[in-house]
Amino acid sequence: MTKVFHKRKSDYVKRPISRTGLGLILKKLVEVENVRMYFNPYGGRMGEIPSSRTPFPHRAGNLYKIEYLVSWTEAGDDVEKNRLARAREMYEFMSPYVSKNPREAFLTTVILT
Repeated sequence: MTKVFHKRKSDYVKRPISRTGLGLILKKLVEVENVRMYFNPYGGRMGEIPSSRTPFPHRAGNLYKIEYLVSWTEAGDDVEKNRLARAREMYEFMSPYVSKNPREAFLTTVILT
C-alpha cells in the first residue's frame, strides 16, 4: 500500500478576484506545479441560514474559502521540502487576493503521518 503525504492550508476571500487576477493565478499554478487549489463558495442557501443556527460562523463577510493542497508519495525530506516550498510560493503569491490584517484561515484538517 502506497503511503500518501499531504499538507493543506487555507485562505478566505472577501472581495471578488478579477478575470485578470484569475488568469495570473492560473498561470502561477502551472508554474509552481504540484499545488492544487480548491475554491469553496459561501452564500446561496448557506447565506439564508443564520450563523447562530450552525456551528460554522466563518461565512460572515467571506465570499469563499481557498484551500491549497500538496501531496506526494515519495518519502524523504528533500521531496517534502520541495513540495512545501511550492505551496508557500503559491500562498505568498495569493496575498493580494485574500483577506488581510489579519490574513484569515480555517483549520480544516489535522494530518498525522
